[in-house]
Amino acid sequence: MNNPDNQDEEDYYLSEVDSVPNKSRRGFLAAGLGAGAALLGAINIAPFEDIASNKAVSNVAILQTAASIDNLAVKIYTQLSSLPFVTGSGANPVLSSFVTTTISQHQEHADSYNAAATSLKGKQQKSIDQVLYDSSFKGLLSKVSNPLDAISIAMSIEEIAAETFLVATETLTDPYVQKVASSIIGVEAQHLAFLKVMQNIINSNAALLSEPVQLALYPSSVGTAAFSSPVLNTTKARPLTEGALP
Repeated sequence: MNNPDNQDEEDYYLSEVDSVPNKSRRGFLAAGLGAGAALLGAINIAPFEDIASNKAVSNVAILQTAASIDNLAVKIYTQLSSLPFVTGSGANPVLSSFVTTTISQHQEHADSYNAAATSLKGKQQKSIDQVLYDSSFKGLLSKVSNPLDAISIAMSIEEIAAETFLVATETLTDPYVQKVASSIIGVEAQHLAFLKVMQNIINSNAALLSEPVQLALYPSSVGTAAFSSPVLNTTKARPLTEGALP
């Protein structure tokens, strides 16, 4: 780690990460609480390679790949935000607020990964995961025609991000870098859970997705929709060198 002043390693590393502006990425999700399913099924997710094969991957390469996935998430959410039924005047305010907030949070995550890569004398990854975009999302956004479609695409990138970051955390060898990766996994899982809840409510009665929350009117399935699996799988995780720079 590049620490010219011989500062305590943990304090030095965390100061690098804390230099990234914090917009309270957890704040929105803590406050909040078909067609989309068909579109999600059309997304082509390449299988993840054997986790054991990634054990020799460098910390910097992992951080660059993680940043590239968050950069792609920013791109996807930004494109979704241009749709009138996502952020237009007639859009659902809960969905609209979620999308605009999540854009800034994914940017914060990418900045954090890049700050970590810099602290390890690596390059910052400012580009998207092009392989993932070309294989799974290119051209798909043009087919989005309603909020459920938008939610399904968002769920896909969040699931990929969370699962990849879980594998990354298991593989990283720098303990301070692991702290950043592990903290971001939780936020991606929150994103995914919130999207699943919105999907469940819209499928039941879109009018219920509003503020203030009307819990008494929610379908009984909303309680389990957010966490359909007791564990986070890694079947959709990306290879940890996919977004690495030469």
